[in-house]
Formats: sequence, structure tokens, C-alpha cells
Amino acid sequence: MTELLAKYDALDRGLVAAGFPRTSPWWRATIERFLCSGRRRLVARVGRRGGKSSTLCRLAVLLALYGAWTIPPGDVGVVAFVSVSRDEASQRLRTIEAVLRAIGVKFKPIESGIELVGRPVAFKVYACSVAAVSGPTCIAIVADEVAKWRDSDSGANPATEVLAALRPTTATQPNAIEILSSSPLGNEDAHARAFDEGDTATQIVASAPTWLANPSVTEAATRGLEPDDRVWRREYAAIPQASALGAFDDEAVARAFRPVPRIIRTARRAGILDPSSGRSDAWAYGFAGWSLPMADPTRAELVVDAVASVTGRFWQQISGDAIVDAVVAEARKREVGVVHADQREALMLSSAFERRHLPYCVHDWTNAGKIEAVTRLRRWFADDRIVLPDCPPLRRELARFEERITSSGALTYAGRREHDDHVALLLTLAMVDAARELPSASYPSNAPASSEPTPQDRNNFDDWSGGSARSGRW
Repeated sequence: MTELLAKYDALDRGLVAAGFPRTSPWWRATIERFLCSGRRRLVARVGRRGGKSSTLCRLAVLLALYGAWTIPPGDVGVVAFVSVSRDEASQRLRTIEAVLRAIGVKFKPIESGIELVGRPVAFKVYACSVAAVSGPTCIAIVADEVAKWRDSDSGANPATEVLAALRPTTATQPNAIEILSSSPLGNEDAHARAFDEGDTATQIVASAPTWLANPSVTEAATRGLEPDDRVWRREYAAIPQASALGAFDDEAVARAFRPVPRIIRTARRAGILDPSSGRSDAWAYGFAGWSLPMADPTRAELVVDAVASVTGRFWQQISGDAIVDAVVAEARKREVGVVHADQREALMLSSAFERRHLPYCVHDWTNAGKIEAVTRLRRWFADDRIVLPDCPPLRRELARFEERITSSGALTYAGRREHDDHVALLLTLAMVDAARELPSASYPSNAPASSEPTPQDRNNFDDWSGGSARSGRW
């Protein structure tokens, strides 16, 4: 393996001469330890932008060119790159093509990959599914961002099953290697379990935050890229998250329950509704809009100015039509132009609101959408960009709303020992904002803070300099 390591260094020097960055000291030491260990598997836990993909592509090229493989006539030894999707894996293929061109090695395109000219070795890309990875004779497996793999239907991480299907493809290659590379998520996915085994007779493990693995990226720069400390610790500091944590920072949430600041102007408010199933959960609704505070009119804040609910088995106390009437009445007081909600009872509610001449916009909740909404809401809290009304049920639900990482590696969210109907309002609000369906409260680029509103402004915004500029339109 000493000879192979020397060839890696020569490859690296050639790539640097061609304009590629040099392999970082941490990666160079890790590759030496791995190649000289005689082990088949490297489990690397490295922060995002830590040079994982570019370095492992160089290692893959080295192994393809100089590895001691025994490939039967008519067969092709495959270096398999497996990622969360075919498109993501294909980015590794583009890097390998650039490396091969830089060092003057000829190749030809094949289905889902490229094959070396004059050597029965190919690089192929696969999505992380059992069906996709079955079949080839593999001389190397590079599994990229394993902790982030997801099944499109269930949302679970299929890594255990995919790796079990991949490993038999190396059975006839005693020198085949396997690299499991990822930034961490939780402590229970396949990558985390492999890392926790530590160095064994068959593998070695290595871990580094982004700035150690790739010194061209500073710790301060990663903080700027990710202001959410929980996400930053996972993605850049390479620290896995506990299985269950409160979804939101208590202090940041407490700051959000504050008096509405003096407003220069407010974008037209939207109504947000969380329909009840009619069992023990609540029928919750609220109203919100982006506003420009007097204290800093360049920095918009999202003001939620009312949250209300009907709890319990509401049909035993009040009819569904009566609740819709109550929501519409409150919406008209605020000149709300549209109500947004999730897909529950969408057909019935859409008809009910349309009969009352209030548009009803449905947003389908998916696990991926919920994750994005929680992240957006958490950033609003951390940046003091959201103002909430005094609502004890909302306070209580936010305090007990948990982010959980399941044993299958899926991120889930739910209230701890209670419903989360009021939190669901805020998550729907985040989805609406992500879809760019909340009107902006920003100033026209050429208008000073003291300027009068234009007719268009009067149609889009409620308040200006403490006064009223209401459109009166529905």
C-alpha cells in the first residue's frame, strides 16, 4: 500500500498543477491511515463542504487505475458512487471526468457512467435504492452523505438495506474497498452505527469538522452560512443530534411573545387555518402579515396579530359552518384577502369559504415540507423576525414541540404528550411564506421612509406611518 500512497501523491501533484486544490492535510493523513491499514472500509464523518466528494473522487480514480483487481474477461469492475439521488451522484461523475482529463486518461461514456479506455474499469452512479444497486461487479463502493439518504415514499433512510444489497457485489474482489462518507444527522442511522463501532478488524473511522477537513473554509464562514446552531452543529461541526430535542429554542420563543412594535406599514394580512379532525384536537386559526417596524424599517418582521381556537369535539358545541362564519368575520375585520390551510377537509372547507367570497388556498403537508417549515420558523425565532400574540396554548405547544430522529434516520416533529394544532398554524404560515404567497412589506427601492404610498401601495398594504391606507377590496 506504500506504493499506492506514493501514486496518490503523484496524482495529487498533477492535479494541483492543473489548477485543482491540494488534498488537505487532514484528508491526506486519513487516506494514508486507510490505505496502510489493510482494512476494507473507511467510515468518514465530515462536515459539509469538507472536501469529501472531491477527495474521494481522486481516491476512486487512484484505485481504478492502480488497484489490484482480478476481473474476468468480458466483465467490468465498477467503482460505484451511491447518493441520495441519481442527479446528486452524477455530480461525482463530472468531478471524475475532470480528473481524468487533467491527467490525460482516456474514457468513454456508458449508461449511467464512464468506462476507462484500455482497462476494464468503469465509474457508475446509483440512487440509494435496493433495486438500483443490484447487479454489478464492484471493486469499490463510495456511499455519499449516507446519513441523509431518504426513501421517497416513507421518508426513512434505506442505507441498511442498500448497503446490504451492495456488499455482495464485491464478493469476488478480495481487495475491494467501501467508503461510507457523510455529515451526521442522528445517532441511530446506518452511518452513525458504523461510526460508533470505531476501528475494527474490517474498518477504520475518521471525523473532522468542515474547517479542519477543508482549511479553505473557516469556522466563522460556516457560522455565516448556517445561523441555526442546531443545524450548524450537525452540518459543519460534524456533531450528531440527539434522538429527541425541543424543536425550538426556549429563549428565542419567549422573545417572540412581545408587544407589536410601532409599524410604518404592514403587508396585507393572510388568514391561517388548521382544521380539526373533529376528535380531541383544536380548530385553530390566526392572521399574520409582514410589517416594517419604526425602530428599523429596513428589517421586516412577521406579525401574528391574533390566534384563536375551538377545542374538543367541536361539532357537539358548534357547527362547522358557524366556525367558518367566525373565521370569515374576523378576516373581514382585518381585510384579509385569502385563507391558507393544509389539505385536511380541503374540499368541504374550500367550498364553504368560497360561498362566503373568501378564497381558500390549500398547502399539501409532506414530511419534507414540514422539515423546511420548522427550519424556517426556527430561524424566524432566532433572528427575532416573528412577533406572536399572548396565547397560552400556543406558548405551551411551542415549548413541548419536539424534533425527533427515528431509528430509520427520518426527521419527524410532534407535540410531546399533547396536540400541536397552534404550532401547526405557524408551520403552515412558514410554508405559505416559502411559497412566496405572503405579500412583502419592503419599501420600493426608490422610496424614502417618509414618502407617501402609491395607489399600488394602498392596495397591497394596510398601515403607513401609523395611519391607514386600506384598499377595501375583497
